[in-house]
Amino acid sequence: MKNSIYLILLLTVLCSSFSIAQTSTIHMVIFADTHDESIGKTCKMDLTKMKKQAKKYAHYSEMELKTYYNSGSSFTKQRLHSILNSMNVQKNDAVFFYYTGHGYRAENTQSPFPILSLKNSGSSHGVSVSWLRNRIKTMNPRLSIVFIDACNTLMNITHEEDVAMGIKSKDQYKRLFREARGEVVMAGSKKGTKGSSYEGYSLCNMVYGGFFTYSYIEQFEEMIKQTEMKADWNTLAKKSKDATINFTKNRQIPYYEVNVKYGY
Repeated sequence: MKNSIYLILLLTVLCSSFSIAQTSTIHMVIFADTHDESIGKTCKMDLTKMKKQAKKYAHYSEMELKTYYNSGSSFTKQRLHSILNSMNVQKNDAVFFYYTGHGYRAENTQSPFPILSLKNSGSSHGVSVSWLRNRIKTMNPRLSIVFIDACNTLMNITHEEDVAMGIKSKDQYKRLFREARGEVVMAGSKKGTKGSSYEGYSLCNMVYGGFFTYSYIEQFEEMIKQTEMKADWNTLAKKSKDATINFTKNRQIPYYEVNVKYGY
């Protein structure tokens, strides 16, 4: 009798754990400044790439995908606040925030990360990445990822594909998105100052789109193919940074902070 009770309890625990793993969700939030006259076309390229990446993240991690895609006229501060206030994030979910557009820093900006230049009624309204990461933390996701492909230079202001996938590769996806707990914040450029220095700038062209986004995707795809080493966000961030520096011949230097642990 006792053995039967223990068996029932064990099955209950296993079923509960399975249910939690099966219902975890990746919340993919994208803001792309596709209407900007100078970088709009490359932002559109980045948007298309990251939409495809999001589907792969969820598919191979065996997680649900909930999308919040914003570009053109919805690239606004009000839209950002509306989405953040409406998101229903569970404790086993992951939040991936991706931004491609203009960025800057003010004279009194303390954070190493930039201010995002969102739009509203024809004018720009900045949103600090520091504020954004803290706002996402209040949702208590298991994993938060903030990826910013934007400049980070000082301004004169004072305010703030679905293909056959091997088991090993699927395990890499699961490690990055289902087993990871913590926070990842990556920006296309480290803080820069006024002048001729390349520091603070995030570069792009019509061939590759945003160079940081391009380098990140290249390194991500390479990492998940590895069979002798486990994928991890710190290594991915470093490789993405190094690849960007090499690709731009030291003209663009990304910045990142990673604090992630692994395990269910």
